[in-house]
Amino acid sequence: MAELLETYACVPSTERGRGILMAGDPKSDAIIYCNGRAVIIRRLGAPMDVSIYGEHAYQTTVARFSPNGEWIASADISGTVRIWGRYGDRALKNEFRVLSGRIDDLQWSPDGQRIVASGDGKGNRSFEHSFSGVVANTSCQEDFTLDSPCNNGGLSLDLMCLLLLHLQRAIVVVGALEISNSSGVLMSHKLFFEMSPSFDNGGALGYAFIIVENLLKLASWWDSGTNIGEFDGHSKRVLSCDFKPTRPFRIVTCGEDFILNFYEGPPFKFKHSHRDHSNFVNCVRFSPDGSKFITVSSDKKGIIFDGKSGDKIGELSMEEGHGGSIYAVSWSPNSKQVLTVSADKTAKVWDITDDGSGKLNRTLACPSSGGVDDMQVGCLWHGDHLVTVSLGGNICLCSANDPDKPPTSFSGHMKGINALSCFLHNGQRTMLTTSYDGVLVKWVPGVVYGRKIKRKENTQIKCFAAAERELLTSGFDNRVTAHVASSAFLEKATFLLASCL
Repeated sequence: MAELLETYACVPSTERGRGILMAGDPKSDAIIYCNGRAVIIRRLGAPMDVSIYGEHAYQTTVARFSPNGEWIASADISGTVRIWGRYGDRALKNEFRVLSGRIDDLQWSPDGQRIVASGDGKGNRSFEHSFSGVVANTSCQEDFTLDSPCNNGGLSLDLMCLLLLHLQRAIVVVGALEISNSSGVLMSHKLFFEMSPSFDNGGALGYAFIIVENLLKLASWWDSGTNIGEFDGHSKRVLSCDFKPTRPFRIVTCGEDFILNFYEGPPFKFKHSHRDHSNFVNCVRFSPDGSKFITVSSDKKGIIFDGKSGDKIGELSMEEGHGGSIYAVSWSPNSKQVLTVSADKTAKVWDITDDGSGKLNRTLACPSSGGVDDMQVGCLWHGDHLVTVSLGGNICLCSANDPDKPPTSFSGHMKGINALSCFLHNGQRTMLTTSYDGVLVKWVPGVVYGRKIKRKENTQIKCFAAAERELLTSGFDNRVTAHVASSAFLEKATFLLASCL
């Protein structure tokens, strides 16, 4: 029986003029990104350790790990968010249609109970939609809807629990419900509750705290995705959103209307707007400590705001700033630095002072060939790794703690692979693959860092065959061409055949 040995993953899908969003696992060195209808989970320390989730019916756009790292929320161009387990059979826990168009960004609340999503509403306005009752966090706290305080909803759990329901302004304590264990044995317990006069017997939203008897299992309730805010205030597509990682909770959004909106809640309500940018506001991110958040824009600016009040407090220095649109930003774990990437083909690290000003620390040495594909469109600060992604899909890893350490880069395909050939090159096993966009990639088995092959034409290759020093290709341009292989690229050697069919 065949055994899977290695996985050579695709790179993130990119689009010129748009940033891409990646996320990191809070418990490991894994990152997550999207390509086609798939969601890719990849470890930075072992890039061949790859997991692929392909259950979306439409092209995926963004994916995020839950705060406890056990669940993943992923979204697509149809406006659907799927919540699924990271491990095991990746069981689907829930699916929500939250927007009528593409979802561009989403974010978990720090307690793992809410998600905010933003994108294109396909109407007169773009909007965000927040919903609760998604997944319990490590403390097993969860939102759910209960028809009446005495109805346990037919729960069947193999653990004992105590439910504390906060219903509007009433406190209802329901203890020791009749619960069956996994063997079907009924565990009868006395039922008691206390209710204030203001209790409304209608359906109510509450919190469930589960006390686990043996601490071996956790349980959670799942509701239908209760809406806790639809945020008007944007007139065009909402490109990015973020949840404040500390209490009191806040949500910020930004988009193509040059506006930043600030909301307080839950339930989340509009607080105020900022119009400091003069072009698309591409990304907004809270610092890990929640004290600040930053926006970056196609006007080449980065602006820092107070995390609690939403007031502007500073900007990134323009003297050594980016020369093109800034597409993405990511904070350092200590909330004292940010990483930005731009259409000027550079990635920069900035020091953020307590007063909110940003001073350039260094410019990263990302590999460059001088072409349009070197535009930097995505970034992530994950532990000691500074991750950047170019328009061509190249992933570059730099060290955050060792500026002198040479960067590591690896590439791959964005489109479906349509041909593969294996051969010996200088006594070493080598693989060549080509995709529908005409890209050739060279792989060395056991080494994940694939390299794109430079060609004078970028026509789609239909099939090819390789030997020690030569590569024969045939394409949809009705040509068969021979190439001489070198370690870095293929240099056209001989034109063999041309025909017009």
